[in-house]
Amino acid sequence: MAELPWTYRPQWLPLEEAHALFELGWETWPWQQGSVILFGKEIPEPRRSFFQADPGLAYTYAKRRLTGQGWLPELDDLRTRVNQALGTRFNSVLVNAYRDGRDYMGYHQDHEPELGPHPHVASISLGASRDFLFKAVSNPKEVHRLHLQNGSLLHMIPPCQRTFKHALPKRLKCLSPRINLTFRELMP
Repeated sequence: MAELPWTYRPQWLPLEEAHALFELGWETWPWQQGSVILFGKEIPEPRRSFFQADPGLAYTYAKRRLTGQGWLPELDDLRTRVNQALGTRFNSVLVNAYRDGRDYMGYHQDHEPELGPHPHVASISLGASRDFLFKAVSNPKEVHRLHLQNGSLLHMIPPCQRTFKHALPKRLKCLSPRINLTFRELMP
């Protein structure tokens, strides 16, 4: 079996630090209820989010354009640590808040043009543990499941975004909130 194009570190952040960062973020970060265009209709995203990036950098997904205005100190510190740990050059983060298991993200690939031809994506999970699914593009019956834990770091390595779709499915039995930070390198 070929090596899978991701790595997973279940306790990358110490539990106390992960919990403190979750509490700070849930209470103070600049959350927004975004909307996206699907099948010609504008609908609210099934989660709250906000975007941080080096000034002037822009990221567009589902016809929603986000522009970098700088960094909160705690997120800039986290970015530096992720870059050192993974040998990456992330310059943006999309932060999502899932209020409970009803909030979700359907199958998709992060392959927008500003990510370049071989994008890396790093994902830090805070709060409730949730399932995360990978489905092979060439064989939709090939599905891999990870259980993302509080403080974990998932690194999706090229060619992951070309060869797999990924999703955070609904989990109605999950009653607790979760924050997910997805770091990306945007090409200017």
